[in-house]
Amino acid sequence: MGRTSRKSGSGTWLITYSDLVTLLMVFFIVLYTLTPGIEERKFNMILKTFQGGNKVLDAESIMPAETFIIESRRVQKWDSVRRYIEFNMVEDRMEVEMLPDGIKIVLSDDLTFDSGSSRLLNEAKKILSDLSHVFKNDVLAVEIDGHTDNRPLLPGAQYKTNWQLGASRATSVLEYLLSVSTLDAGAFRATTYSEYRPRSDNKTEEGRRSNRRVEIFLKIDENPVFPYRAGYPMIK
Repeated sequence: MGRTSRKSGSGTWLITYSDLVTLLMVFFIVLYTLTPGIEERKFNMILKTFQGGNKVLDAESIMPAETFIIESRRVQKWDSVRRYIEFNMVEDRMEVEMLPDGIKIVLSDDLTFDSGSSRLLNEAKKILSDLSHVFKNDVLAVEIDGHTDNRPLLPGAQYKTNWQLGASRATSVLEYLLSVSTLDAGAFRATTYSEYRPRSDNKTEEGRRSNRRVEIFLKIDENPVFPYRAGYPMIK
């Protein structure tokens, strides 16, 4: 019985490979559409790439490699914090938002400090330690903002104004993050808006509780100009 010859270069592997590439491209399109501030023109260009069938590797880059790497980091950090919040069931005291240039982590007042105090609570320290992996050298800058409600502080309190309290709280979070992260100290800054950037109405206790918070901005991309401010769509 003669030896059966084996055809070389049959190309059947290309079918599986092309399916894989197609699935990956679909995934990235879905991911890109979730990106805040997506431009319709760029999205249409992606669709035309698929419709044309032969321009996946065209010379005109829809998303440069460097931009794609930054976007991937931003999504990974946002998803990592989001999953941590869900796993530890702290949705009512902690939030994460995806921003055009990075992510924002919001810590509620009752999670971070006792009333009128700027001493970081142990639970907040544990959370920041657990999330220290997102404060790595691929983060360009970190801004920590302290926010308060509009109630005046009690006579004899450690701090005389909400400006002082908000600033001290932001600094406490900054100093602890410095101790658990690998970022250079020059990447950090702390500030406060006191009672003047409320998220809710200060007329109710629920509203005041929402306003008492610490916001941590992680800048991953140079554009738009840091820090993030209101006006962009966000993914929560």
